[in-house]
Amino acid sequence: MPRRKQSNPQPLKVESEAEACDPSCLG
Repeated sequence: MPRRKQSNPQPLKVESEAEACDPSCLG
């Protein structure tokens, strides 16, 4: 599990969904 918290100050819940499949959040 890569630590994207440093680049993504978002909650774990949102991060979990973004990693699953959320190009909108990833930008």
